[in-house]
Amino acid sequence: MTVPRQAVLEVLSADDRYRSAEEIFFQLHEQYPAVGLTSVYRTLTLLAQMGLVERFDMGDGKARFRLRTGAEEGSSCRLICTNCMKVEPCDQEAVEDQAASGSMDDVTRSLETEYGFQLRRRVVEYYGLCVDCRRRNEEKRSQEEN
Repeated sequence: MTVPRQAVLEVLSADDRYRSAEEIFFQLHEQYPAVGLTSVYRTLTLLAQMGLVERFDMGDGKARFRLRTGAEEGSSCRLICTNCMKVEPCDQEAVEDQAASGSMDDVTRSLETEYGFQLRRRVVEYYGLCVDCRRRNEEKRSQEEN
């Protein structure tokens, strides 16, 4: 286990948020000044290939990473806060039960019928603001109005 790998894992194990390579670099730079940004990128790529780290792109062109835990094995439905990047698992069955027309099942059947694609895993992700970030935004908005 190299110093950069250990340092990156320490940062990622602090909480369950997704973090960019730059965020990880700045967080560990004070304690590990010899670890460069390139080392962080290489380490994250390697850890993702090993299955220890999950890589995620929110569509803004910036890859983010988080440590894999056993939690994602039990739930493939996630709530991702676009502000603080906190991830919370949700009950996919409950979400599917509440879907108006069973459209998720229709998508699965369509993939199997039209493309011969055998779906093995479905991940449902919802993007928005967590309770803490919503509260902070409301407080900020309230202060600006006063």
